[in-house]
Amino acid sequence: MATLCAYECREVIKFDHVLMYNFGSPRVGDHLFASGYDDSVPLSFRIVFDRDIISGFPKMISLYKHAAIEIIIDGLGNFIIDPTFVERMFMDSRRSISDHMMTSYLKGLDAALLHITYMLRSHPTQLIT
Repeated sequence: MATLCAYECREVIKFDHVLMYNFGSPRVGDHLFASGYDDSVPLSFRIVFDRDIISGFPKMISLYKHAAIEIIIDGLGNFIIDPTFVERMFMDSRRSISDHMMTSYLKGLDAALLHITYMLRSHPTQLIT
């Protein structure tokens, strides 16, 4: 719903700047929608916890496509921003309903925050890009 709302805010209501984050979102449109959405709302981030099964639906012969920049996070706080095809090949398939629970997402985000905080304190002159 966040994806559809962000698109409507940009295209219908005509807000100048729209920033969107969603958690565990399934695919919400076809290839044409995803392309138009990414052009219209470029600051969009789709956070996926580890093996969240819901974020892989619906697959139906590639009729649906994800929009937004994907960020995959695990329970240890490791994350990949916009994973490549090769990185995806080494990941477990998305088969866990428990990974769709908000508590799983919070665990991963808390761990990632600890990693980032540690990195910033250890290396205060280096920027994270």
